[in-house]
Amino acid sequence: MASQQHGGNPLASPDCGMSRRRWTRFPTIRRLAVISYGRVQGLARVNNISDGGVGLTVAGKLPKKATLSIRLADDLVLTGRVAWTHGKDCGVILDEKIDCRLILSVATKSNCRPEARGLTLHVDAPIQLIVDERRLSGKLRELTLHSCKVEGLIDMQRNQPLKVVFGPDVIKNAFVCGTEGSCAVILFCEPLDITELGMF
Repeated sequence: MASQQHGGNPLASPDCGMSRRRWTRFPTIRRLAVISYGRVQGLARVNNISDGGVGLTVAGKLPKKATLSIRLADDLVLTGRVAWTHGKDCGVILDEKIDCRLILSVATKSNCRPEARGLTLHVDAPIQLIVDERRLSGKLRELTLHSCKVEGLIDMQRNQPLKVVFGPDVIKNAFVCGTEGSCAVILFCEPLDITELGMF
């Protein structure tokens, strides 16, 4: 059973007050998730979770009442709808009530399995890189907060420093750590900030 000792509710908007709270909340957890609605997907940070909903910070503004899938592990997906938004923060009402402590335990065990690679956003999007002051174009295939895989780069050497361009104001220092098939595996020098990214 979920704990009944923590007050608060991710479903209540920041200005709605205590009377709107219907579920107890698991304390701040700061867990990574992959979210999707329609054909759009992106990375998100789970700020808190209750038996009835989830509080998120997302990589792009979500429309209110959007139907959302929240992947906490490769084999664990929650669904719900956006109840409120405030900038890049939002509250999601889950379609079914859950045991939030059990869900977090299952997600942690799943992501810690030896064969698990952690939560990865699988995409097919154009991306630009800056290598030795030259701009190169490639296809972004996978993205985590710590790394990405880019297809279509030619003659990239291991440990090659570069910059990954996510937008005019979001350029990340990185380096090539190897290859997997036709993709260069690129590690970021510092983890990405979810709030700087967009949706894919």
